[in-house]
Amino acid sequence: RDDPKILDLEEHASDEFFMERVAGLQVPPRGIVFPKFRADLLIRDVNWRKDEPVYLWEDPGYGRENGAHAVYAAHVRPDERPLVEVFDEVYERGKTTEEIIKLIAGERIWWKAEEKHLVSDPYYKDAHHSMNSVGEQWLAQTGLVAYGDRTHVAPRNERLKGFLGLDSAYREPGIVFSPRCVGILSEFGVRENPFDGLMHPYRYK
Repeated sequence: RDDPKILDLEEHASDEFFMERVAGLQVPPRGIVFPKFRADLLIRDVNWRKDEPVYLWEDPGYGRENGAHAVYAAHVRPDERPLVEVFDEVYERGKTTEEIIKLIAGERIWWKAEEKHLVSDPYYKDAHHSMNSVGEQWLAQTGLVAYGDRTHVAPRNERLKGFLGLDSAYREPGIVFSPRCVGILSEFGVRENPFDGLMHPYRYK
């Protein structure tokens, strides 16, 4: 029980994950997926810095009730905390991938960054729906290759929970979000949904 690896896992994993995977206790999923989102720690006035690479994360939003096409722009700083600063988002409904790309290229000043990297939802970036795939459209219009490997949802959620918690050495979270990112903040359950003004936090089915 006092093994350093177990203690480290207990500190960085969610209580539910630790109880189920390490302590061997059944913890059925229920309610909000990210119940411990600390707005006071995780929402900060972070902004684009023109000399740093921009990391783009995209989710076309297909297959989700009330889903949105979301693109997030972030800086990743491996030797600092917070490790990830999400400084902007595009969160739209009823727009194609082509329209989303045009919106970003035409309205976002950070699009001028010399170095950009794109990760897109792996379940849709290569899928064809009577047109070019999401990844093919990004490549054709911007020259960016869309990366993304298929993994199960539960480990991805646990990894994000680890980033949302405080690092023991830095006493800082691994990721923070600009208050401009109203779409994802609504999915974390700390803001109203930008489309209807109601609360729709990301929940287990």
